[in-house]
Amino acid sequence: MSTRILTTSALCLLAGAAQAQSTVTLYGTLDAGIIHQSTSAAGYSTSVPGMASNTGRLSKFQDGGIGASFFGFKGTEDLGGGMKAHFQMQGNISLATGAGNPISGTLTPSTAVFNQIATVGLGGDFGDIKIGRQISPLYYALAFTDPREGRYFGSILGALVGINSSAGWSGYTTNAPLGAIYDDNSVVYTSPNLRGFTAQYQHTFGNIAGNSNAGARDALTLQYRAGGLKASAAYYNARDAYTLPAAATGASNNRLVHLGASYTQGDFSVSGGYMGAKNPSGVASGQGILSAARPSYGSASGNANYDVFSLGGSYQAAPLIRLTAGLYRINDKANSANSSRLWAVGLDYRLSPRTTAYVQAGQVDNKGTMNQALVYGVPVAAGQSTTAYMVGIRHSF
Repeated sequence: MSTRILTTSALCLLAGAAQAQSTVTLYGTLDAGIIHQSTSAAGYSTSVPGMASNTGRLSKFQDGGIGASFFGFKGTEDLGGGMKAHFQMQGNISLATGAGNPISGTLTPSTAVFNQIATVGLGGDFGDIKIGRQISPLYYALAFTDPREGRYFGSILGALVGINSSAGWSGYTTNAPLGAIYDDNSVVYTSPNLRGFTAQYQHTFGNIAGNSNAGARDALTLQYRAGGLKASAAYYNARDAYTLPAAATGASNNRLVHLGASYTQGDFSVSGGYMGAKNPSGVASGQGILSAARPSYGSASGNANYDVFSLGGSYQAAPLIRLTAGLYRINDKANSANSSRLWAVGLDYRLSPRTTAYVQAGQVDNKGTMNQALVYGVPVAAGQSTTAYMVGIRHSF
């Protein structure tokens, strides 16, 4: 990725106080295409009657096929002695409208300018510390060994969204998503690389008066790379923020574990993984709201418990052409009638080091109230089989 660096001489005209050792970089990625999907829905939540019902075939402009479109600024300052201060500010942008801050899968956009990352931190021989809103280490661990690399179309990201949509999406049974992609109020420590191992620990503050546990989240991840072998492990635990109409309890009602590995030999790579997510406390939030409508929708009693299995690989067919494939299976251990199986394949053609054209296709077979989606931000009908195709282009600067 090429970047534009604003050096001290330029920054002095704007800020008047830049250090000679400081740099600021403007960067971004733009990703969009056209998608066709055989079923669609108004939203993800199976807890709201009718929201996940089939609204018919869908052909549309799609923001993000490999990943989100975004832009940002990041900078470092050399403090001497091997220490550096750094910051990063990054936010989504919609190529469909030019608007900032769209969050796929929600009905309304974010009002935050930098809705993905807003951090400041220090780095050195001890590792790195970042504080602020940031992408969860859990997501990085999942994508590290995922055969489809956590992309928007047909990957472990879709499975993570799938277990949440079946459980009620916006916290109806867990009071927080099972696992998280972004976390506010977070502190993340990243260790130095030690013989191929890198660890990350995250603590997210709930900021709720009277109960320091309420709304808090913790994540611990470990990644390993040596030769063609990669492995990842993650533990994520979140605590209840509130259980309407009662006050916050701080109970652990959102827990996720992950193990994954991949191996590359020549042009071929194979990957596999497991993810388990559950509400260990059984505490369900908001049972006084829409309670009459909820019991028949997924694990609405607070007993969310899911297994996710993934398998796949990639093949470098030519210097500029890469093929990927992934299979993802979700089992609802609290309700055996709910299950989902998704497969996805893709071809990436690298036009340049910064530009990739791609074609992707997949199918998901949802049973019961499951509605695992093929594409992040494009809901499908619950309990039905859906196919999707997408062509797009991704450019970084």
